[in-house]
Amino acid sequence: HVSSYTGIDPSSNSFNGNMNLYKALSEVSPSRKFNLNLKKIPFEDYLAEDEEFDLVFTSPPYFNVEKYSEEQTQSYIRYKNYSDWVDNFLTPLIENSWRFLKTGGYLVLNVGNPIVEDTFRIGTMVFKNEPETYHMRLSKFLGKGNKSNVKHKLEPIFIWKKV
Repeated sequence: HVSSYTGIDPSSNSFNGNMNLYKALSEVSPSRKFNLNLKKIPFEDYLAEDEEFDLVFTSPPYFNVEKYSEEQTQSYIRYKNYSDWVDNFLTPLIENSWRFLKTGGYLVLNVGNPIVEDTFRIGTMVFKNEPETYHMRLSKFLGKGNKSNVKHKLEPIFIWKKV
């Protein structure tokens, strides 16, 4: 029941992949087209002056743990140390998400270490309430102990509502 989708990603590969996915979905189900707005830009640089969203959903890179490309637009390249990354990427991501949301809209963030505590702190400060928190079960860590002792990794999903 989605009427429009705005996707923002600085990676050329992700941008092109999302365009190809949209084209493929349009061919499979031509009657279910929706307004697509893809931007190949760092999220912290995106200014949605006249747009409001019901939902912002993302899993930001975990500083320099996830490196999606070597492009200069990647946050771990733009902000070399963790403190700069938090101030110039993570904080604007949460503040801008709040600003872009309609009243009653939701910010949903899937995060992992090392950014869990800072994400919780900044989001709680910006939204002025603590998030509802779920834990997403990921695949097991393979190669550690026998199969019965291998644990699933859990990552939090924080959900804030703009009130």
